[in-house]
Amino acid sequence: MRADRTVSFAVRLLALVGLVAAQAAPVGAHAGPPFPIIVDQTAGPYRVSVWADPDIGVGTFYVTMERPDHGAFPDDVSVDVIVQPVSGRLSAQHAQVSRDRSPASTLQFFAQAEFDRQELWTVHVEIRSSDGGGDFVQQVEATPPGLGRWDILWYLLPFLAVGFLWASAIVRKRTNSSKTRRQTPVEPG
Repeated sequence: MRADRTVSFAVRLLALVGLVAAQAAPVGAHAGPPFPIIVDQTAGPYRVSVWADPDIGVGTFYVTMERPDHGAFPDDVSVDVIVQPVSGRLSAQHAQVSRDRSPASTLQFFAQAEFDRQELWTVHVEIRSSDGGGDFVQQVEATPPGLGRWDILWYLLPFLAVGFLWASAIVRKRTNSSKTRRQTPVEPG
């Protein structure tokens, strides 16, 4: 009976820790897959969307271009992604941009930029080609990858739960074996 109460207490405690960890995540911080910062904007004859994953260290940007007229893309299409802290403490930095394999109806580019600390950054995307182009400016917040300071607790939680259940099982086994020894009659020798 006592072991059952211990397990019930452990389940409640783990649920409480999970709720506290979920509530402790900073509001507005980003953890997870890329999110859109520019959606279906016009740059010359192109419709452009940009998705960002601005993690501290190396942040990534995905630039997708489509032609609404379904025409061919010229060979000279280029994309430049430039990042700079909103505070102006660093000069503008050009991201490394590479062209991804993509279907004929779209062009996709992948860019990686360095973010050295958590703060707001200005992202400037330039599209250039012989058919025309355009510029877009947006702000993003560089955030730690994952859950930040809660990563250790989050990833340690399953191991703590298994350890607790293992310890509870040992306590239950010892309790049951001591009850069995007390209930077993001793034969006179």
